[in-house]
Amino acid sequence: MPKHLKRMRAILNTNARLQEVNTFGTSKIDLSILGPYDPIQGKIFYIPYVPIPINAFFEFFHDKNMSPDLEKFIFFQYNGVEFAKYFIHPSRTANYHKLIEKYGIVRGEIPGFLAGSPRSFIVWDPNKPKLQPFVVKTSLHFKVNDDLKLNIPNKLHRSHYVNSVMNSISQKIRDKYQFDFLPESAQMMPQEMRAATFYRELTDDYFRDDKIIVPGYYLSSARTHGRQAAIAEILDSSQNIVEDAAEMLRPLLRTSTLLMFEEGLKGELHEQNVDIEVELVAKSSGKKPKNTFEYSTTHWGKLTGKIIIKDLDSFRVDSELRIRKEKTISGLRDAFKPFIYTKFTRASGWSDADAPLFNQEAFDAYIVDTFGYSFSQALALNKKDAEKFYRKLNEIMAEEVSNIIGRDIKYPHAISRRESWLDDIAREEKQIADEKVNRLLIDKTLLNNELQNILRQEYSRLRSIRRSTALHGSLNNEKTYFILHRDVIEAREFDNDTQTDVAIGFAALESKKQPGQMQFEVRMKQLSSPQVLIAIERFIKNQGYPAQNLNCSAILQPGSK
Repeated sequence: MPKHLKRMRAILNTNARLQEVNTFGTSKIDLSILGPYDPIQGKIFYIPYVPIPINAFFEFFHDKNMSPDLEKFIFFQYNGVEFAKYFIHPSRTANYHKLIEKYGIVRGEIPGFLAGSPRSFIVWDPNKPKLQPFVVKTSLHFKVNDDLKLNIPNKLHRSHYVNSVMNSISQKIRDKYQFDFLPESAQMMPQEMRAATFYRELTDDYFRDDKIIVPGYYLSSARTHGRQAAIAEILDSSQNIVEDAAEMLRPLLRTSTLLMFEEGLKGELHEQNVDIEVELVAKSSGKKPKNTFEYSTTHWGKLTGKIIIKDLDSFRVDSELRIRKEKTISGLRDAFKPFIYTKFTRASGWSDADAPLFNQEAFDAYIVDTFGYSFSQALALNKKDAEKFYRKLNEIMAEEVSNIIGRDIKYPHAISRRESWLDDIAREEKQIADEKVNRLLIDKTLLNNELQNILRQEYSRLRSIRRSTALHGSLNNEKTYFILHRDVIEAREFDNDTQTDVAIGFAALESKKQPGQMQFEVRMKQLSSPQVLIAIERFIKNQGYPAQNLNCSAILQPGSK
């Protein structure tokens, strides 16, 4: 086993169970049904895989940014056919008997151990020492708290979509906010089984000597030899433990605010989905440095403020917000039913009041009720101090929201409904963004009849093959207008009297990955005149989009492809 994995294995299984928190019930989740595959046992075993031809998968996504070494390992050729290694959970290989009868199974080759979750394995190849260990998230054919832990199509599509959105966030922004994410660079589901496997890459941060990465639950977990939880040790000299404990979660709140309000990502950032970077400080004397905890007999641990996000399929994407902010949603184009599988997307055609924004739940249920609750328990806060602690978390969140949206938000002042204040602010931001779109609709270019007819035809076609969300009202309604974006066509029912939206719908343009389907620009060439193509290109430039997305000029040239 690579040396850093020994350290990682010990850390991950310090307390592999979900914390005893309000969100997930009042008792610890019982994983004893898993037997030797219970993560808390930390056992090492071989992870089997089925070699399947790539063209035999029901759903298959492969990110071009995947590590070349991992790509060579997962994909291989045999007799001129390209195969992929489809890993399965070793506890229930019998569930895959039809798949195994058809393609066979490879056992005893790839070892691994559970990554604090009952279905995610950290694996490595003993025969390829240069191959960096990675994570395979398999399906688990067991019910845990009445939940069958399968990676169903929804999860597969969200994993791919959120991975593409995360990749679009520049490294400069990630460095500024001190966060990163673990890429989920491949997702595959065989035709014979509606159970997918994801491939998650581990970054270099996990394999350094001077730093360690610990899961969020590590900080508040009980520790060996009767030692306090790490969070209690860090704050043992604090003059205001409530304030300081809340400030320790500011990096997480800052990142979650950026993701919510700028990137349209609302995630389940609980203690199992957030890793934390710890700097190792050598014990040069017997005195413990301030704001540290005892990591080992030779080192203190000090939080750096950096967090790493994982489990991307747990995110919801506010696709409408991303469209309004002129951010890519290109990952939607790869899925055949793009809006069905993206979980509470705002690009749904629902009215504003009914749209499930999820900001408030993402904060309350997955941060306050997990990190907040566990911190308060580990620090033994009394009821009064716990209330102050939770209030401080809301105040910090309001400060970070203010920094992102550019409006001063005070908590609890100027908050009319505390139980939904984050969603209320999101609705206000949507109204501001919609005003910009309403102004665009006044542009004569947008109301060009020929252009509108072309977009209407394309929207209808995409809708007929279920690449569109529902749009209330008829497409033949004279109040329906269409706007061309980089990745989607937007359909809006526009009230000429009040200039407010009745409903919104979106249709995703087709990806180049879709076999047998003509590209949008080719279809435009067939449907329209050169003058309209030029109008489309001018329209895109006017909105600040790069014209090469449709490459209109190129397709007007003789002999162009």
